[in-house]
Amino acid sequence: MKTIGLLGGMSWESTAGYYREINQGVKKALGGLHSAKIAMYSVDFEPIEQLQHAGDWQGTAVILSEAAKKVEAAGADFLLICTNTMHLVAPEIEKHISIPILHIADATAEVLIDNDVKTVGLLGTAFTMEQDFYKGRLSDKYGLNVIVPDEKNRKTVHDIIYQELCLGEIKGPSKAEYLRIIHSLTEEGAEAVILGCTEIGMLVNQDDTDVTLLDTTAIHAQKAVEQGYFLSCQQKPYEGMDVKSADANSLFIKAKVTSVESRMGHMFQIFIEPLDDFSFKPGQFLNVKNAAGTIRSYSIASTDQSKGALLEIHVRQHEHGEVSSWLCDTNRVGEEIEISGANGSCFYVSGRTEQPMLLIGTGTGLAPLLGIIRESLSHGHTGPIELYHGAVNNGGLYFTDELNKLADKHQNLKVFYGALEKGNEGDEVFEGLIQNHALTNNPDLKGWRVFLCGDPGMVMATKTKAYLADAMLSDIFSDPFDIKKVEF
Repeated sequence: MKTIGLLGGMSWESTAGYYREINQGVKKALGGLHSAKIAMYSVDFEPIEQLQHAGDWQGTAVILSEAAKKVEAAGADFLLICTNTMHLVAPEIEKHISIPILHIADATAEVLIDNDVKTVGLLGTAFTMEQDFYKGRLSDKYGLNVIVPDEKNRKTVHDIIYQELCLGEIKGPSKAEYLRIIHSLTEEGAEAVILGCTEIGMLVNQDDTDVTLLDTTAIHAQKAVEQGYFLSCQQKPYEGMDVKSADANSLFIKAKVTSVESRMGHMFQIFIEPLDDFSFKPGQFLNVKNAAGTIRSYSIASTDQSKGALLEIHVRQHEHGEVSSWLCDTNRVGEEIEISGANGSCFYVSGRTEQPMLLIGTGTGLAPLLGIIRESLSHGHTGPIELYHGAVNNGGLYFTDELNKLADKHQNLKVFYGALEKGNEGDEVFEGLIQNHALTNNPDLKGWRVFLCGDPGMVMATKTKAYLADAMLSDIFSDPFDIKKVEF
């Protein structure tokens, strides 16, 4: 079990909600008398509120940084700032602690993306609705279109929070005002509305409206439960639903193998044409089922997501591989196979085009990274992109000509190669662990986006090292290639 750190008291009314939501989540997941391991520091909100309205954010950062250090000293493994507004100073707090911050906007954005919401309304304090620390993160990092109320309605929302909700006062007329403003956001195109202040859920909830509401307290708390206890992915439904047992076979669709090409040694580049609708993001993985019913996962290197476009995967043929040997047989060309997916969170999200990106992959871990690079360049990514591809020996370094040509075409792309057994290759191949070469070249990863794919041991160890090199956990994306892991 991990210990969840809570930085609360802003206000204590909403912090009580965090404590309740987290413990209810743990009880539901683990049963019995289980409860959450929590280290909490609750600040005095009065001086912080005064500093907020005086515009002295540095003063609030000093107070909260000291409090966060105490939460870490109490044994917390990660930290939740139990308020939307004070995430404005999250970057400053991060400088003073070594444990990661679970950002409330990231947790909320994941729910929006999972529900295919593109345009969302945002309610919160004036600071949250008007400044860029929250809206900008949603739009730049996740490509979401964020709508806020007009100036008059923003003032109404803000005043009710500070003059009523933070004092624990729930009033009917204020509830009616919030519901009116929520409806106005949908008239402007919002598909859902974020309750972007942790007190708002005290006033309105999903039972009050047909508009999809995202209660950030509940979302943030649930994400803490998942991160603290490694629970399976869960989604809270917003309305009644029927649940039926699904046949795993029904998740597969027909597809046709159009090309099987040996790239180097036992590495094959395979193109597949889905014969039904198939949605994916470059870098995600699909599942392939062979004639005997055995299933394996392969990452997607292609970027064309239009209907009828071919899917590109890279497969290493293993001598006794039940699926890889079957799939890499050139006799498969023209045959129909079964695929399902796509799954995985290791993909490029448009926005922050100037952000440096570091991509490290071993073996066919190159495939998802290639898809991510292609996708980022197609979106006009201008920041530095560094790709490090490693293998046991030179025979595992495939696709080098295409990568070098791509780097020649795009000045912001650099490609590096490494092998544990270098052989007779020239100076362009580094000898040793490719991740060590990447981190030696980039000892400070603050502000970088990091992608890690391939050997599970490499991925997990490098994820830790990247975080210690000041990369934010929310900016580290990974896909460990575990042959036993097949997801639907």
